[in-house]
Amino acid sequence: MKNAPTVTDQSAKYDVLEQVHYNTNSALTVQKATGFGPLPTDSEIEKAIVDLSRSGAFNPRYFYHESHDSTRIAYAWLDAQRTIRKGNQWRPLKHMIESWGCRYCSTDSVVIAAYLHPRISGTYPAFNLSARLTLPSIERLYQIDEAGIHPDYAGKYPNEYAVREVCHD
Repeated sequence: MKNAPTVTDQSAKYDVLEQVHYNTNSALTVQKATGFGPLPTDSEIEKAIVDLSRSGAFNPRYFYHESHDSTRIAYAWLDAQRTIRKGNQWRPLKHMIESWGCRYCSTDSVVIAAYLHPRISGTYPAFNLSARLTLPSIERLYQIDEAGIHPDYAGKYPNEYAVREVCHD
């Protein structure tokens, strides 16, 4: 992982997150959020790591999972996406998730999040996501402590989104 400056002040983190969200393409279709499901707990994430390791989904020699919050950020991003029957389109998902959450996320963290999410199937990076990706609302990040700690990740991939999720009018 590259060395990125971190933000520890909570209000500064929210400022960074809001800049990312509101400085993206204003021509995006707006989609009203329909509510957020619960994020995975530490024990659910740890069980998923064991399950995926046993299944051979991870190479133990190269497995890297820095933080449970990085998995929660990936889960929240995936939760905002529309799904299709079968995914076959490559996108820089890991990097898009990092940019949205302003926090480093390993590929393994994204794989864990997808495994835990009831609507997500397929293998990284070809999950069953609609080609019309949704820029999730930043409100999804407010309950994740480590969201926004790497502001240098912010603002990348704005042209990959077709829809912007909002929580209020």
